[in-house]
Amino acid sequence: MKRLPLLTHLFAAALLGAPAVSSGQFWARLLNPEVTVDMRHPPVFGLEVETVVFGPASGECSDEIIQSLINRLVTDGIKVLNRQETDLILAEHQFSQAGWVKAGSAAAVGEMLGSSVMISVNVTRCATEQLPSYRDHVYERTNPDTDEKYEVREREFFSKTSAYLTASIQVTDMATGKIVGVVRSDYAPELVNSSREGQPVFPAEYDVLDLAYGWVNRDVTRRLL
Repeated sequence: MKRLPLLTHLFAAALLGAPAVSSGQFWARLLNPEVTVDMRHPPVFGLEVETVVFGPASGECSDEIIQSLINRLVTDGIKVLNRQETDLILAEHQFSQAGWVKAGSAAAVGEMLGSSVMISVNVTRCATEQLPSYRDHVYERTNPDTDEKYEVREREFFSKTSAYLTASIQVTDMATGKIVGVVRSDYAPELVNSSREGQPVFPAEYDVLDLAYGWVNRDVTRRLL
C-alpha cells in the first residue's frame, strides 16, 4: 500500500473535521490564522516618564485621585516621590509649595528632584446622589379552570447611587518647566441595586466614586505611559 506523506494526512484530517464552510473560507482560515498581538502606543504627551512628583492639589476628593494615580504608576514601574520627600527637598533648597508650580521654578525643582513629570490635581466637583425608583411589570396569565385571561402586576424597586466628578489634571515637564498637557475629566458613573421584595439597599457611595477615580486614572496614564 502506498504511504501518503504526513502533511497530506494532516490536511485530510483537517478537512474531515472541518465544519461545513466553503473551500475558500477553509483555506483562508488554515493559511491565515488570527493572531492576537499586544500593542503599546507611545504616550500622547510625548514624554519618557521615569519619575513623577505630585504638586499642589485642591478640591474635595483630590487626595483620593492622587492615591489612585500613585497605585497605577507604581504598578507600571514608575518612581513616585511622596509628599514627605518632596517637602524635605524643597525646604532644604528654600522653595515653597506655593512657588514651585511656576514654570521657571518648576524646572529648577525638577533639576533638584530628578523628576520627569509633575502632576497637579484640581477638583471642582465631587458629589454623590442616591435616588429610589420603581417600575411596574404587567404579565398576562390564564386561569386553568376557566381559561380566562387576567393580568398580574409586579413592582420592581431600584436604588441608584450616582457620583459626579469634575477634575482638571495638569502635567508639567520638570526638565523645562513647561505645561505639556491638561486632562479634563467629567464623569457621572452610577450603580443600581434592584429587588422585587421591597426597596433594596443603595450601592455604597465609595464604590461609585472609585469608578470615577478609575476613569480619571485611565485618562491620565493613557497620555503619560
